[in-house]
Amino acid sequence: MLVRPRGLSRDLRTALNLIKVLPPSNALSSLRLLQYMSRLSHAWYRKSAIARIVLFDQAFVQAICSLTLLCGIADEALISYALDLVPEPDLLIRLDAPAKLLEERLRDRHDLGSKVERLLELDLETSLSSRNVVDLLHDLLCRKGRNVVSISSVNQPSLAAAVEQMERQIVSMVEQRKRAATKPAHVGADISGHSSLISTIFDPDLGALDRTGTARTRK
Repeated sequence: MLVRPRGLSRDLRTALNLIKVLPPSNALSSLRLLQYMSRLSHAWYRKSAIARIVLFDQAFVQAICSLTLLCGIADEALISYALDLVPEPDLLIRLDAPAKLLEERLRDRHDLGSKVERLLELDLETSLSSRNVVDLLHDLLCRKGRNVVSISSVNQPSLAAAVEQMERQIVSMVEQRKRAATKPAHVGADISGHSSLISTIFDPDLGALDRTGTARTRK
């Protein structure tokens, strides 16, 4: 049963519910993610109310990926339920990178991190296994009809081309909204107060799935 105690803020309640669905095996990780997701929820709703286009780098989908890894059980039903508990962005961007590059960056981050940071980090094997979780998340999001786009960062030219592609798509989305806003009130749909949220999800270090630039908060 999900917690819905009176007096809890929407942001803290969202974080608690996600941790209850996918509980990390480590209490310290639970506290760290509870704080992170509460702040993320607050920023999500606040920014979506005042900005037309908002880009979140590694937002809720990435948080669910981290929870799944820390929980140690990639249960499709639980992950699907967790996705239904969080705000839905208008666009999710999956950024893929070669496994070798991911491993190199993870090793560098581990070597350069402090003792406390290394204590909070997942081991290399677990971090690299996140690709399987990201694939599952991607499949679930597509089945739910979410707008997910995959781009590659094999090298700088490919990444630059992908960024240009995303820019064109976001501009197109904004233009479509502008045109819809000029239609008669009875024709236009959910336009007033609507901002665009873009979220990205990433593999271990580079990220792979949750980058939403145009975000519609529906929770």
